[in-house]
Amino acid sequence: MNTDHVGIRPFLAGDLFCASLLASIANLPGQASVPGSSPASANKGEIVQLSEFTVSADRDVGYSTTNAIGVTRTNTPIIDTPQAVNVINRNIFFAGPERLIKLRAASGFLMFPRLARRKTAAHRGRFRRLAWLAAAGLLALAALSLRAQSSPPPVAPPRPVSSLGYPDISAYTPDLEPPRMSTGEPGAGRRTRATLPAFRHTDVYYSLYLPADWKPGALHPVIVEYAGNGDYRSRYGDVCTGRVEDCSLGYGLSGGRGCIWICLPFVDAASGTNAIRWWGNIEATVDFCREAVRTVCAEFGGDASAVFLCGFSRGAIACNHIGLHNDAIAQLWRGFFAASHYDGPKPAPDREWPYPGSDRAAARVRLDRLGRRPVFVSHEAYGVEPETYTIVDTINYLAGTGRPLDNFRFQVVPLRNHTDRWVLYDLPARRNLRRWFQDVLASPAGHDGRSTAGDPASRERPRN
Repeated sequence: MNTDHVGIRPFLAGDLFCASLLASIANLPGQASVPGSSPASANKGEIVQLSEFTVSADRDVGYSTTNAIGVTRTNTPIIDTPQAVNVINRNIFFAGPERLIKLRAASGFLMFPRLARRKTAAHRGRFRRLAWLAAAGLLALAALSLRAQSSPPPVAPPRPVSSLGYPDISAYTPDLEPPRMSTGEPGAGRRTRATLPAFRHTDVYYSLYLPADWKPGALHPVIVEYAGNGDYRSRYGDVCTGRVEDCSLGYGLSGGRGCIWICLPFVDAASGTNAIRWWGNIEATVDFCREAVRTVCAEFGGDASAVFLCGFSRGAIACNHIGLHNDAIAQLWRGFFAASHYDGPKPAPDREWPYPGSDRAAARVRLDRLGRRPVFVSHEAYGVEPETYTIVDTINYLAGTGRPLDNFRFQVVPLRNHTDRWVLYDLPARRNLRRWFQDVLASPAGHDGRSTAGDPASRERPRN
């Protein structure tokens, strides 16, 4: 074995990197002393001659400097300085392996004497390449540092908020999505298009959803929903089509389980279609509602004593304007959920809603049919448009009627959006809504809260 051939050890590259780093920061020029005179000895006209100040590199060995002037700015041998000092000069970038053995122990680096015997061109070339690699690494690090300092730090996209600080619904992720309405036979977990026999040859229809855990012969609570006005788009991008297939409240309330969910139309009797805005024909809409609830209870196991009415925007007003229109329809409901609006308050102090019977006197007559049944009222934190009312106006209106409000629950939805889709998000407002719903189901119905719709014999079937 040829023991004379010893390559550069792996950790020598690390030593070179450290050495080059020290060389780049410690190779500083000497500072000449400025002549001066002591106040005690400096007399006018007297010349004071200082001792000669010289800096010599004669005693330097390779890239190891024995004088501390590059650090202390005084002509002092390193051995006389009170701290540990290593001064490395620029010769490290040009030194061959034979000069490494001259590095004194005071430098703090461990080198190997046998390197002095490696005088071949290959070894000298390898050493120089490593030295230049170390220098290039330092330059790259410096460039990256300068770039990091000059480039602004990455900024997270701003969370959409309104002028009052309420977040946009787009800042959250939904955990539910209502199934699309389809044609065909109803079934568990399906949302299908349905209509009543009297409207079979028209375009009046409603959507019917049977819960994922639906079982024939078992009783299920029923959620009836009305949509908001169609052709609506807010300045925040909220959209309402006014169509029954685009409703969300009932699905978010139940989570798609345990309850039958139907979305009913406002019937435009003249055109034989669903009215996209406002009520269509009120009497036709009321009659359609009563018959649809009776059909669902009789054919699909809806619990006639647990029918809830809910709606968004226009549909929220419809909870009373349609749902309490007369005594016959008023007796259907176990409870109410009005989301964003309520029947009675004005849309603004200086105007009324654009339909007959929107005045407070007519609304008060409908409100009297409510009795003591439970009501959950919600509203987004900010008005639909500037100067429109919020949930505070609803509370003030109800308080002004002089009726007790202990059967009401009011919920501010901390979003700026006028939308029914907030029930599809796991928000505290939805948890409160579901808790209210379960509490109402668990409590006995009052005399004016029990429905008489549907087949009375259906009450004897087991509850799912």
